[in-house]
Amino acid sequence: MAQSSLSPRVARVLERAFELTSVVPLGAFVVIHLVEYGRVLTGAAVVGARRFPPPALIALELVLVWAPLAFHVVFGAVVWRQRRKVPDPDPPGGVGLLVLNRLSALLSLAFLVHHVVRFRLPILRGQVYPADSLQRLAAELSATRAGMPLVAALELAGVLAVSYHFAYGLFRLGARHSFDGIRLRIACTGTGAILGLLGAATVIRLAGG
Repeated sequence: MAQSSLSPRVARVLERAFELTSVVPLGAFVVIHLVEYGRVLTGAAVVGARRFPPPALIALELVLVWAPLAFHVVFGAVVWRQRRKVPDPDPPGGVGLLVLNRLSALLSLAFLVHHVVRFRLPILRGQVYPADSLQRLAAELSATRAGMPLVAALELAGVLAVSYHFAYGLFRLGARHSFDGIRLRIACTGTGAILGLLGAATVIRLAGG
């Protein structure tokens, strides 16, 4: 729900864009990265190319992934403020799932920021190749703090949060368009579970060295 100063039509367009940007760019990020890094589960020692991405690919990534995600984060703050004033009386899946979705949003944001700062920006700056990311990630995940794998635990929480946020976004979008309830729940739950399990298994594999 957008600010009251906006016309109802503009508010609806912005809210639909908000819902779509919780699914399309996040889905692209989740599927591509989890599937790519998940190759370590089949024995891959190198993931990614040993060359820098071309400018056209960087521009496409910015337009299709990071700009929509930035809109989702910024407009999400507006939506949250409005829904605190006027709560949704019947959120898709119930209040419990909505609360989990909001918690997962915060964890997902932290996870994405960490990924961009630690791994994506060095590639875009020409400091490391994409193929170096796997070894750098494995080194971070296998490190311990006071004997505890804190980085791996946080990475695991982030992967699960992103998977849940994406799955709930799919569920919410489908529910808004009156798709079949039971089938929609099964499809979205299965999608989130598969992505979450793949991500968790990859984190554990890399943390184990």
